[in-house]
This record gives sequence, C-alpha cells and structure tokens, in this order.
Amino acid sequence: RRRFTNGALLKGRLPRGRATVRRSFTNGALSRGKVLMACGETNLGGDTLACSDTDLGSDTGDLVPPPASASEPALGPLPDQGLVVRPMRHLLKLEFMRRLMSRASHRALLSVSGIIGQRMLPAWNVTVSMDLSLHGLVTKWAAAILNLPDVDIPPEACVSARRRGASLSLDKTVAEVRPQLPIWAGRLGLIVSWPSQDDGSKPTGRAVPSASSRKPANGLNSLRISTRYAEVDRNVMGYNKSSTFAGKVAAGFYGLVGDKGVHLPCGYGDNLRPSPKCDLCGGDGLHWRGPIVTRELVVFSGEPGSHELFRARLVGPRASVENWAATARKFHREKDLGHLAEGPGPNLRNVPFPVFIPSVGRAKSAHLNWEAPHAFGPLDRSKEPGTWPVVIVVVEPHEEERYKTVWPGALLLVLPRRRLGPGYARWVVQMVCSKAYEWKSAGNRSRCGSPRRFPWSWICDDNLLCFFRLVGEAKQSSKEARGTVVHKRREWGEGIPMFWEAMVAVQQHPNLVRFAIAGFLRDDGTATCKKKDWRLDVLSLYKVVLLNNRLLKRLGVEYLPGLQKFEDIYLNNSVQRRGGQSLKCQCYCFRAMQLAKGGCEEQRRSRKRCSASIGGLMDIKTFESMSRDKQDAVKELLDWVRLRERQCQIKRRKLQEDSAPLTKLLAGGQAGEGCAASSASKEGNSTGRLSMSAQGPAAGSLSDSDISV
Repeated sequence: RRRFTNGALLKGRLPRGRATVRRSFTNGALSRGKVLMACGETNLGGDTLACSDTDLGSDTGDLVPPPASASEPALGPLPDQGLVVRPMRHLLKLEFMRRLMSRASHRALLSVSGIIGQRMLPAWNVTVSMDLSLHGLVTKWAAAILNLPDVDIPPEACVSARRRGASLSLDKTVAEVRPQLPIWAGRLGLIVSWPSQDDGSKPTGRAVPSASSRKPANGLNSLRISTRYAEVDRNVMGYNKSSTFAGKVAAGFYGLVGDKGVHLPCGYGDNLRPSPKCDLCGGDGLHWRGPIVTRELVVFSGEPGSHELFRARLVGPRASVENWAATARKFHREKDLGHLAEGPGPNLRNVPFPVFIPSVGRAKSAHLNWEAPHAFGPLDRSKEPGTWPVVIVVVEPHEEERYKTVWPGALLLVLPRRRLGPGYARWVVQMVCSKAYEWKSAGNRSRCGSPRRFPWSWICDDNLLCFFRLVGEAKQSSKEARGTVVHKRREWGEGIPMFWEAMVAVQQHPNLVRFAIAGFLRDDGTATCKKKDWRLDVLSLYKVVLLNNRLLKRLGVEYLPGLQKFEDIYLNNSVQRRGGQSLKCQCYCFRAMQLAKGGCEEQRRSRKRCSASIGGLMDIKTFESMSRDKQDAVKELLDWVRLRERQCQIKRRKLQEDSAPLTKLLAGGQAGEGCAASSASKEGNSTGRLSMSAQGPAAGSLSDSDISV
C-alpha cells in the first residue's frame, strides 16, 4: 500500500493498488522530465533526493537508465512518457526511480533569483552539491550573473528563502537550509539580495552595468511610447517613417497594385458597430436569448469567508449567462482532474477563452458585435451552453443603462466603482477570473455559491477592426534596395471568423502553460516584414492580451487599480521583473481604430502633469498607499516616460537649430519681395513685371542644400 500526499507525478494523479512497500512522498514534483522530491517518512532513506539534468536526460522527458550492478538485473529503456506512472504494472519504473534518486542524493536542483537594489534578475537554474555552502553558492552566482569572477561578498548581501524573509547564514550548507526552501517549478528556490552600485559599498571586479543591460526590466528602453499619452511628437521622433520606403515601393517589396494583401478590405468596422440588423442590437437573433437576468459575483482576498474585496454584477440574456456558467464549470472540472497542469485540454483550446472588453463612453461607436462574420461568426442555436465563446463587455455603473439600450443582447459586467481609469477595470477583470464566486440569494437568505473562475482569459479593446493571417513566402531580394524586405503576405477570407482562428492559434501553442501573458502583432503597415512567427519576452503587447491567471497569481503580478495609463506596459514589465515569460504571435496580426471620443479620453487630455499626481500616472495618495515593490515599478515606468519626453525635447531643439539659417533666408526673401513690390507701386510701373523680377532673386538665393533641409 502506498500513500502519496501533496505530491504530483506530472498530472497530479498517482496509482493505487497492491504493493508490499509503503512509501510516503511529500512535497514532491516531477516537471518536464526533472525529478525533485523532499521525502518526509520513507523506507527508501535519504533526506533530500534531487536529480540533476544529466541524470534525467533532455527536457523532453527521455530518461537514461543507470548502469545495472552485478547483483541486480539491467533495466531496459523507458517509454517516451518518462516517469508518468499509470497502472500497477509499472513497478519497474518505481524501482528505477528509487535507484535514480539514491544516486542523486548528494545533488540539488536550485533556482536562484537575484535582486540588485529594487530590480529583479532572471532566475539562475543550477545543479550543485548538497555540501556546498551558501557563501560558495553566492560566489558562483555573482560570477555567472554579474560577471564578477573574483569578488568579495559585500556585507549588505544576503540570502533568503522568500522575499522579505529572514536572512540565512552564509556558513550553512544547502543540506542544512533545505527544509526552509520553497519549491519553484521543480527546484529549490533561493533569493540573493545584492547591493546596487548606488550603495556605499561597491563590489570589486568588473562593473555591474554589463549585467544590468541584460535584465528583462530594461526592455522598456527599447519600447516605443504612445504619443497620445505623453508629451512626445511623432514627427520629431520619426515614428512610422522609413528612409527606404520609396525604394521598397518601387522595387515591389510591398506588392504590386491589385495584389491581394496590398489593398486591404473595407467595411469591417461597420460590421462591428451597432446596427438594426445586428442580433445583439435587437435583430432577429435576440428573442431566443431569453429575458435579462442578473448574477452577483463576490471576490474574496483568499478563501470564501475571508476579506471581501468587492462585488460586481453580471447582466445579460439568460442564454448568455448560462453559457458563461457552463464554461466556468468546464474549467473547474479540468482543474479537479489535474489536467490544467499541462495546459487546457482539446475541448477548451478549440474554443476561444472568455473575452472581456472594457468600454467607456462608446455605447454607439464601440466595436462590440463579435458575432460578425469576420469575428466569431453568428451563434449556432442548436449547440448547448458552454460550446460557444463567452464575450463580456465591462462597463461602469453609470453607463449600464446606456449600453443595455444600444446592445440589449450583450452580456455586461458592471464595475463596482466608476471613473477609476483603465487600470482599475482590468484589475477587476483579473480578480473576477481568479477569485470570483457566485452569490446565491433566495428571499432573506444568501450564501456563497460555486466558484466562477477562468484560468485563461482575453482582455481586448473596444476598437478592434480585423485580423489577418501572415503566411511566409520566398522572395528574391534586390541588391539595389536597402532595408527590410517582405517575408510574408496577408491572407483573409470573406465570412471566415479570423478573430476565432487567431485566438485559437495562440491557445494551441504547445507551451502555453509556461507564459503569463500572450498577445499579437499590431499591423502598422510593416507586418509582412517580420521574419519570426513567435517572439518571447517582449513588452509590446497591447489591445489584445491573453492572461494566464493561475501563473500571474503564482508570480504575484496583477494590474494596478490606480494606474491611469500604460497599464499593459506596467503588467508586462512586472511579469518580467518577477521572472515570468510572455509570448507574442506574429503569424497573425490585427488592426484597430483610433477613436477620439470615449475610452481613455480623460487620460489623453491630462497629458500635462499636475502637483497632485505622480507624473500623470496616478494620484499621490494612491501611490503612497501601495507597497514598496509596486512603487518601484511605477517609478521605473515614470522614468521611462520622462526619458522619452526628454529625448523628444532634445531632438526638437536640434531641429530648430538646424533649420534656423533656412528660416532667416526665407524671412529675408519675403522682406525683399515686399520692399520691391512697394517701390514698384510708387513708381507706377507694371505690377506683373516687377513682381516677377522681385521673385527671381529671392527664389535664386536658396541653394539646393537649403531646399533639401
């Protein structure tokens, strides 16, 4: 008889049956072919049994059996599934695991994270001896991450098991501190806090900036800022301009006139806006959805009964509400079976995850008809609830009636508070998908009902137009043309639900469970020049974002409620600061409109800073009430905004200085022309002849170089 507690073999399901050996594996994990088990009471012996990567083969799960001794029979090769134990006939695998762990009892898999000042470094995965001291481990970490091979550890440096946890003695070994270490992705976790260069004691050896340049948080430096939310001039900064554009057009790199993909289709925006023929606006498909019903959602900080964060209301037709509840039950069943550890199953991947669309002040102009032919397509009334996508429009409480009047068939999530900005709306969506319960009320009695959570959810803007499929093509490059050439072409089809196709393509990525955030490429005219289909760890994920709510909760990353703008950049940067990963799909791209009214109109108007706000990002009271970690993230975002605005000012000043001679010449020419015209009128000569003679010297005084400038 075996008893497995708080342990998992890949899927969290372990065999039960007859055996003569009793084993108890506690706090164990097997992830991607790597074993790490901390055994409590066991008949196999050993305290911490950790296997190195070399003992377990590649990350694909292929295991190499150890050499058999003379007293025991040799073990044959294991199947591709590695150590995934299913029925009782696999006792041979358990015996192989016992021998494998006995060989690795003196080794430990570690995941060492570093903090320099207030900046988080990526995790360093290493296999070390259990007898290694923490002092030696920190020395190796500094040599590998900070490029400091021979460095004296400063007294300010410390090692802890958790953030803001107690410091561990550097004289202790890994085996001695092993019971205090948490498990991160199948490894024992450690955090090294290293003083920054601004501190009084600077480490000897090579400078730290060479390592800081590789930190993911510095990805903000290469990110282009939005000119609608900052004091940055697009023309001065040269955004969306190419010095070789004319040459590429002449060479046919963007295609010839009439080719498919050059002239994009029109009318997509009209299909997404409200119209009398739209089913969501009162067309033929509204009556079968049923009457309007309301569901109350309550969000707790922890388990039910703990501190209540807020309550929100879900309002919509009965059919849409039932579809929402059935989809939540499907995700809950997958979680109970342990299937979500490897990602969503096929029955979940093939349908777009729930879509949340925050919308403010755009009831009559928002693109909310996702039942359009090129979006998700019309609903199939013959299917049962839970089989079509969930689309929820997030509105503020004072605009609920306005949206219900224009979109009577839409499913609305009413925010608990109003006018708190886009960061608050997205934070509410993330909390609802992670911690929401349905509140049941019957007469004078009420209770907390079933959980209504979504491990994955989409958050999209209300101004999307269309999606295109990017297909690679072979093209010969010309030596005369410079710059980037086209490597792909756009494809679409009339009546094909491209929104559905693009989202499902991301959901079917084999490593989706590893990424905290995923998104798409926005087509600015150069989408066909992208070479790669997928990119990792990029910050340019806007408007269409897929949230892995389980992984975000594990990382401790969430939207900032008080942030008035750049909320997506803040979330992406926070994920990378905590060591998470992001995914960007470049085999599909989308286009969106820029609407002047509604949305973040107030944030665009308040680009200028005031004394009551932190650089226009949030008010001072909200900033002071946050934790130190969140304040540092906001400061880093503010430094990035100020850097871009300072660069714009420097470029504008330089352009003004370069164009000063030309301005003087033009002013002098206009003055000479005015004097000649006045003298001509006094002399009474022909106006036409004198004007021509006056314009001649003025035009000839400008050289070709002045004209080009």
